[in-house]
Amino acid sequence: MEAFLDQVLQGRRNHHTFRRQQVDVDQRADLAQRFAVTEVPTIVVVDNGRVVRRIVGRVGVKRLREALDDWLR
Repeated sequence: MEAFLDQVLQGRRNHHTFRRQQVDVDQRADLAQRFAVTEVPTIVVVDNGRVVRRIVGRVGVKRLREALDDWLR
């Protein structure tokens, strides 16, 4: 799914404003609990300190584009 996310981000002009952080949930169980990650992969979009979107499970490029469209213009 990382490759799909890269493809979506690179296709947008403002992709540099989107910061991506990959977390190993086994090593950072505290973060997994804090962001309620129960399935891997999970993408959590945080905007202004608030979780505003959650994408759970493996999804394709089209679904990622739709889910992130509000932030990537």
